[in-house]
Amino acid sequence: MKPLFLLLSAFVMVAVAQNALAASGDDEIAQVRNEWVANFNAGKVDALAAMYSADAVLLNGKGERFEGPAAIVAYLKTIHGQTSTLKLTVDKFGSSGDLGYDSGSFQNAVSTGGTVIGGSVRISGNMTIGGGGGMRKVEGNFAVILKKDHGKWLIVEQISIEKPSTP
Repeated sequence: MKPLFLLLSAFVMVAVAQNALAASGDDEIAQVRNEWVANFNAGKVDALAAMYSADAVLLNGKGERFEGPAAIVAYLKTIHGQTSTLKLTVDKFGSSGDLGYDSGSFQNAVSTGGTVIGGSVRISGNMTIGGGGGMRKVEGNFAVILKKDHGKWLIVEQISIEKPSTP
């Protein structure tokens, strides 16, 4: 009876340890997500670049593919100038060993361009210029795959797909 008890005790201890490690990894995934959103909203693109693996890939809703941190950051710079505050709603996330995932939906307010007049311009008489900028709500879905490399979670794959706008 005693060997069976020891065997069961060892099994329970291993199961508890595995659950604790998974919870720790899940907490770390949530921390990476929060850090990414904070860096994105603050326009800290260099900090964002450090969150991607050397061979990371970002796929956007237009079907464009950006490979490597430099290309990803260049793309993020183009959309950040139009962005106000990104918010994420997480549906699923987790980790197993050195792999993790994070997915859900996003909401963002994007500034739309207004009328721009440049160069040598001479205006006389009565004229009305319209087309002022505004804000457009953008919603979509995302999925991120992460890998732990030397103790640090890095993004290896990121997919963001914008939902079609409704009039």
